[in-house]
Amino acid sequence: MDDGPDAVNPWPSSISCSIDGRYIIASWKDVYMSSDYGRTWIKNADLNDISYVSMSASGKYIAAVGKSTRHLSSDYGETWSSMPFIYGKLAIISSGIPI
Repeated sequence: MDDGPDAVNPWPSSISCSIDGRYIIASWKDVYMSSDYGRTWIKNADLNDISYVSMSASGKYIAAVGKSTRHLSSDYGETWSSMPFIYGKLAIISSGIPI
């Protein structure tokens, strides 16, 4: 990983994966993603100060929630769209609908 975990905070605040484990997303304020079962990780430069992530069973749909932001992806995290903030956590069902 680039600069994900550190000695002070070695564990992510949130982690989610596809049902087969191929796609994984984790947040340490910054968001890191893997599409190869966790062998390699890429930092997502567009998502900062994220405290909660959720992924559909296929990995295609992903949600990321911060203190004042909410983002959704429908293409395995390739692109993201911002949504109005709603207090609370967010989950993704297999159809990609956030709940």
